[in-house]
Amino acid sequence: IDEAASAGLRVPLLATDDAHYYDGDACRGFIMMETDAYAQNGFRAALLEERFYASMGPEITRFERVSDTEVRLACSPVSKIAFLSNGVWTAGRMVRGQGITEAAYIIKPHETFLRVEITDAEGRAAYSRILDLRRA
Repeated sequence: IDEAASAGLRVPLLATDDAHYYDGDACRGFIMMETDAYAQNGFRAALLEERFYASMGPEITRFERVSDTEVRLACSPVSKIAFLSNGVWTAGRMVRGQGITEAAYIIKPHETFLRVEITDAEGRAAYSRILDLRRA
């Protein structure tokens, strides 16, 4: 997904359940949507407007660009946050600890996109949408 985004192709990340043996791997991927469930076409609009993220449990409550140089994340308690972009060897992209619920990332001049992966203490992950950093 990062190689595609580096080439300018922004593909929304979806979560699916591809269980084969049902020995603990079933029902572990789902999509969290920002929508009014009762609004006509609410789910469809959320998908088309990319107001969703993929998750195995952790929640992303905020992932947005707050200035030309900064992105902020708020989430349920996690042990790892990874800010991923086309700048593979970029400092400051990992946050580790216990019960982390927020983080900020300084955008580097060469970065064209940014996404985040968060992982909780049980190893369950969530994957944000891709932010196009070329747009203000």
